[in-house]
Amino acid sequence: MHKREFKKVYSYIWIDFFYAMKLLNDWKLIILLCLTLGLAPFFPEPHILGKVRWIVGGAIGMTIKDWFDVVFHGFPFTLLIRLVLLKLKKQDSESIPE
Repeated sequence: MHKREFKKVYSYIWIDFFYAMKLLNDWKLIILLCLTLGLAPFFPEPHILGKVRWIVGGAIGMTIKDWFDVVFHGFPFTLLIRLVLLKLKKQDSESIPE
């Protein structure tokens, strides 16, 4: 790979990274992810709630697949908590007089 081609590929990676970071701070997208991916399947109960109950009950009999499921369905809620904490931190720093 020539140096010019490497710079071009490298710049595309950085553009994609910054675009992804912009999406991670989008409230509408994160709430949509929580309501769809985070709670799916919806019936008879949201999947993540069943997994959390299982973990609170001792996680007896959970397999790797079940733990992956917790991470997969819980990730949107982790992003939402992150956004809330960043918003609170920003408000706190703005309210402190210099």
